[in-house]
Amino acid sequence: MKLNRRQLKVIRSVYRLSLEEMAQLLGYTTGYVHQVENGTNPITKEYNDRVVEAFELTTGKLRGIVRTYRTYNISKLRRGK
Repeated sequence: MKLNRRQLKVIRSVYRLSLEEMAQLLGYTTGYVHQVENGTNPITKEYNDRVVEAFELTTGKLRGIVRTYRTYNISKLRRGK
């Protein structure tokens, strides 16, 4: 399964992880995670695979995560709106 930047941000938001927590979970620096999410660095196969493994992602699980994000409008909840 190949993830895109939007999916990476959605996963982190649904799991309510900070950049620091995501970096620690994946074994990267906070700056690197930020750069991957914002397009400064590419999503490498290794990075992609670590995310898939860390969250035990399947296509169905990813769909559920995206559905949760949309249903509860998590992006606005995180900003306090």
